[in-house]
Amino acid sequence: MAFLKLINLTKRYGKYTAVNRVNLDVNKGEFLVILGPSGSGKSTILRLIAGLEDPDEGDIILDGVKINDIDPKDRDIAMVFQSYAIYPHMTVYQNIEFPLKMRKTPSEERKRKVKEVAELLGISHLLEKKAWQLSGGEQQRVALARALVRNPKLFLLDEPLSNLDAKLRVKLRFELRKLLHDELKITTIYVTHDQAEAMTMADRIAIINEGKIIQVDTPLNIYNKPRNTFIATFIGTPPMNLLPGTLKDAHLLIMGDFKLRLNKPLDLHGSVFIGIRPQHFEISKCEPGIKGRVTSYEYLGDDVTIHIDITDLDVQVLMPSRDLRDLVINQEIYLRPVDKIYIFDELSRDLINIIEPNEYSHNYT
Repeated sequence: MAFLKLINLTKRYGKYTAVNRVNLDVNKGEFLVILGPSGSGKSTILRLIAGLEDPDEGDIILDGVKINDIDPKDRDIAMVFQSYAIYPHMTVYQNIEFPLKMRKTPSEERKRKVKEVAELLGISHLLEKKAWQLSGGEQQRVALARALVRNPKLFLLDEPLSNLDAKLRVKLRFELRKLLHDELKITTIYVTHDQAEAMTMADRIAIINEGKIIQVDTPLNIYNKPRNTFIATFIGTPPMNLLPGTLKDAHLLIMGDFKLRLNKPLDLHGSVFIGIRPQHFEISKCEPGIKGRVTSYEYLGDDVTIHIDITDLDVQVLMPSRDLRDLVINQEIYLRPVDKIYIFDELSRDLINIIEPNEYSHNYT
């Protein structure tokens, strides 16, 4: 049985539906990441679970108990906000101690718990400092300590690293995962719009868009088997390319003037969208291939992203910088797939097939 269950959870603001009949199960001890673009409803879900917002429909079941009508302070849930929300006039010690004082925890027990959690997060040397004197990374650790000191059943984190610089984000996302999942084993829901955070931290990812959960799966399955074109182009850097195409006679995939013969017939025909990841193309200076024109480069150290115009579509190809050779801007080139090809329905945009490299001819004739 799931430790946390969201059942048809819905939240409206006037005519706007921020969360639309969300169903989600979270297992005990799991680190689940809710990933989606800005305004998709992910933070609202956290606020509903924490009790900071009331649902218009649906139920929230925590550890077998419906908590819809339970006061936020009695839900045994801790939440860390994007802004950290620590008290600048208090010392670090006072900030961490605050939730224990609100619960009327005895003084000696408060001291012990504050000391333990400060040592755990490596901020013992900061206990006498005022919060306003801290760096962003230090403030984030204090916010975590204040939440952890309560030893909650459920830990909610709302984009806690987004205000930090890139190097510190990478360091702290590793530390957070290790602390909450590997050491403390606290059931955690982490909200972010950063796919790198989601892919590196999550046991499972729940993709949300326009208030609806679209797919819940492991990071590897989300990447390899995206349910639709939104997820396919949202996960991966650079994103998956989508090209209009046609399936004909069960054995022929047509992309512009380029025809790809399939070894394995597909029980499909008609117009489709064809998804190919940037690293799954090869570039040739001669036919056959999908005809295009080089428009620009983006150097990324060892790799380079090449932007290619194909009938007004910006197609991106990722390759090692050393393989760039003598390609120049405005040069005419031909693209050929060399790995997985994803087939999406033209109308629903849902994934309908994945063609593996051994399922099509690489002779390109």
